[in-house]
Amino acid sequence: MSEGLSLVDPGLQELVALDKAYRSPKLEHKLQSILQYTHFFVKYPSPDLVTSGFLKLAEYWRTSNNIVRQSIFKVFKHSQYALTKITSVDDMLRRIFVVLTSNDPIARALTLRLLAYMSAIVQERIEVHHRVRLLLDSNDPLELEAAIFATDRIASKSRTFAANIMDKLELMVLDPIQNTATTAKVFRIFRHMHHDQQLANLARQSCLRYLRGSNDEDYIITIARTLTVLAKRCIFQIDAQVELLIGYLEQDRRIPLQWSALDCLRTLGKAQGHHFTQENFLYIMKFACSARCSVVRQKGFQVLSVLCGHFDLLLRLFHSPGGGNTISQQVSLSDIESIMSQGDASSVYAARTLCKMYTFAQTHLSVNGIEIGFISDVDHATVRQLLNKLASMSTNVSASEFRYTAETLVQLSRLRDGPEVWNAMLSASQKNPLVLTKLFNLILRMLSQQTDSDHHSVNTLISMAIVYLSVLPARTVAAALRVALRCGQIPPSRQPDFASTITPLLIRSKEGVQGYWHLYGIGREAVCAGHYGLAHDIFKELVLQVTSESVGFWIRSLEHVAQAGIYINALLESATNIEVFHKLVDSLRSSSTAIKSLAASQGSRAFQYDLLILHATTLEATQGVLATLENHSDDRVTQSMKWSTFKETFDTCSRGYSCLAESFVDIDDASLDVLDSWAVFCVFMTELTGQFVARTGLFEAGAPEISPSRLYLMMYAQPVSSTRTGSRLPPHLADVLRGIEDESHMQVKDVGRRISQVLRETLLIPSYFFVTRPSVTVQVTVTPNWRNGVRRVKTYEDLILKLEGTVKTPANWKLRGHGREIVALEYVTEVVPMVGTKERLPDAFETYPKQHHCPQNVLRANLAKGYFAQLCAVSFTECRNPETREYVVRITCKLVDLVGNVWRSGPVVELPVSLEGPTRDVAGGFI
Repeated sequence: MSEGLSLVDPGLQELVALDKAYRSPKLEHKLQSILQYTHFFVKYPSPDLVTSGFLKLAEYWRTSNNIVRQSIFKVFKHSQYALTKITSVDDMLRRIFVVLTSNDPIARALTLRLLAYMSAIVQERIEVHHRVRLLLDSNDPLELEAAIFATDRIASKSRTFAANIMDKLELMVLDPIQNTATTAKVFRIFRHMHHDQQLANLARQSCLRYLRGSNDEDYIITIARTLTVLAKRCIFQIDAQVELLIGYLEQDRRIPLQWSALDCLRTLGKAQGHHFTQENFLYIMKFACSARCSVVRQKGFQVLSVLCGHFDLLLRLFHSPGGGNTISQQVSLSDIESIMSQGDASSVYAARTLCKMYTFAQTHLSVNGIEIGFISDVDHATVRQLLNKLASMSTNVSASEFRYTAETLVQLSRLRDGPEVWNAMLSASQKNPLVLTKLFNLILRMLSQQTDSDHHSVNTLISMAIVYLSVLPARTVAAALRVALRCGQIPPSRQPDFASTITPLLIRSKEGVQGYWHLYGIGREAVCAGHYGLAHDIFKELVLQVTSESVGFWIRSLEHVAQAGIYINALLESATNIEVFHKLVDSLRSSSTAIKSLAASQGSRAFQYDLLILHATTLEATQGVLATLENHSDDRVTQSMKWSTFKETFDTCSRGYSCLAESFVDIDDASLDVLDSWAVFCVFMTELTGQFVARTGLFEAGAPEISPSRLYLMMYAQPVSSTRTGSRLPPHLADVLRGIEDESHMQVKDVGRRISQVLRETLLIPSYFFVTRPSVTVQVTVTPNWRNGVRRVKTYEDLILKLEGTVKTPANWKLRGHGREIVALEYVTEVVPMVGTKERLPDAFETYPKQHHCPQNVLRANLAKGYFAQLCAVSFTECRNPETREYVVRITCKLVDLVGNVWRSGPVVELPVSLEGPTRDVAGGFI
């Protein structure tokens, strides 16, 4: 049994169960138990369990037949990451190598392929290198193919093996006895000779030597692809490889070779497109426009579309002598327009290339300072003609081709007036509702990804949704409303008109089985966008429709939140702001009460409840400040104990917002901005009340009430040190505070107006408010584990703990924009008296060891594909009170992202211990 495993360990128990299932006399039971090892390695990533599991599989490999070995082979193939955790590679190899001495060529071939998939851990094993080299001389075709496969896998990871096998591969290539298929497979191994410059040059020269003497299409294509991959990996051969491929385009008229050369250029362009020169780009464009074969022409424009994604290449192209006119000299506008108007696959890529070049010229270059050639000459008629062709072609292509075609249609909206192009392509496809819906969804996606969507685009989107309301499904209409609310930035003065405009869209979105779910999504976006009136109406309607008590609590809480937002919008319009503040705080308290009622059925919602309580506390203190200011004249603020109380409250709330922001690693950046805005508002109020505490009494005429220097520090230096999005203020708060700073004659009555203005500019609810379940799951296992009892430890000995576990995140987490790359876990280990002891009761918040005696033990463990492991030593020499023997070892886990931010999203593990032996007294001696 591996060290660190116990008989009660669940992983070991499952491993024993799998081994027992393998002992079944039925073959199908054996195979099922072996295949379950793949899930076992994922579920229990501990190196001890992984090593034990693979040792059992190696033993099965040695003693089983080829049918069972095929199942074991599948486990090795699909458990590549688990292989790197094996600690007994020698023991496993001894069991596997026995099969290589078998008389069965199929068993030897399977073993070679198994070693190939074990290349990550056997790459530098000399015995493996020697055995694979010997079996390259095998006369059995199956065994020879397996040896070539093993050579290919090991050479990709081992420089030593690649250098030693090079001469053998050259002899095999020149051997006339080898058949064509075997020679092609040997050639492909040369793509792994990238470990150093000398080896790469030797491999390239060998391939070129054979290339010059061969006229066979298959050989030329195979060698060209091999040299392309080799050049992509070693980089310094890219220029020569590009020239070689372009040479084949110039000299060889065979269509398969031209297509293969363009495909290789596309491969190089994806990875290292900045190595291409302007001349290479212009030649490929000229070749694509003049190609007679549509397949070759399509591949040529695919290469150009890929190259247009490289900033520096386009920059060199447009800043070359002549700029865009150089393109006009190589390719005429009529050629481009004729290709774009053909309506086939090549026209799609041609249009995509044109869109990328035009977008680059408009975005990154001064159009007035350079000539962008034929790009600026493409008129509306050509774009409209292309739209009609592509829209009609969309009904006759496959799903993948349709997606690219539709994306090109949407990209054309960047080439000319976006809303006009949208209307044109939707009207061209209105006879096919399916195509129209897909195009409309792509427009929605493009708008949601743009950070500079203007008000005109949002209005056009709403107008198009109303025009095609009878064709679009309810979910698409609801998505259009969500995008409009998210990107529209509708001011409060225009919100009533917007609400009346979208009434037919709201009615349409409610249709169907999921109608009210669509309505709920619109209400969520309305709350996050500050459109509180619309959100209140939606949630008020939903309250009447729900039948579940827990869902009713949640919808009522959102209704109260929307009502609070309405009161915030009314702050500047109402003459009695104090009464509005009172209603605002009551709404937030009612919402937090509804959230608290959910705990019994759906669990605690810490973020939602804490945020509402912080909002209510902050606004209640703000109400007190405004009420106190109303009781004073315009030029005098009297001494009052309230200012100190208010200052402490705002300071506490500011730290509360910062703490809330760092407690959830899956929070999105927009929600962090909202929390930072409220934290900065609390800092602003802290500084304001601090000024009142320090400068109460009669103000000199014309003296500003708030110190400009303090505001300057708040705006430009460090307003909130723990903000996650940066140290500067959010833009809207900075503008408001600059307004306060610029008013040199601001009176007391102006302070309340400015406070209301700051609140009016701050969003009430972040989008993370609607995330009810965490996206990150952290599992921690402590060895030895004694949670069911108290462990006796010596005070003069360190307790060694092994911490390991996994961090799981959704597969598309980062793609959604909410994810942060977690690279490490931070452990904070401390020893605290057990709850219920005499020492714990007087000071419940005191922890041991104290900082001035022994700081908290802070360690970091790096993540490797979600797995972490760390050894931790806990010392008890600083536990001073001889009357207290019962303690708890508390381990707090925090997540560390790629930028270095620490998020308090991990679990807390508490392990009870009972001390034995001498302890320190207060004076420092031992008892």
